[in-house]
Amino acid sequence: MASTSLPTVAELEQFIGRRVRYLGHRWQIIEVLDEELSLVLQADDDSERIMSNSHGEPVRSLPEIMTLKVKDPEGEGLNPELGQLDVLSAPSEPD
Repeated sequence: MASTSLPTVAELEQFIGRRVRYLGHRWQIIEVLDEELSLVLQADDDSERIMSNSHGEPVRSLPEIMTLKVKDPEGEGLNPELGQLDVLSAPSEPD
């Protein structure tokens, strides 16, 4: 992902299943949002969020999920945050 031109959705989909390091945590790319041109990352370590019921009571913990835009929100080209994304493994490889 070092190029400055925007990748296609098909190119991004090749990264689904890969493990990456971003913001000091391990993540797995689980989805590509085509309309937003974003990667969906799911925590692959102990990062969790608490799911609560309608009364605000904690019910269970879920892996942290975040979305990383591919397009630079401040202008044209790639989001500079993608430079912080280190690919650790291919989808079928263990770490």
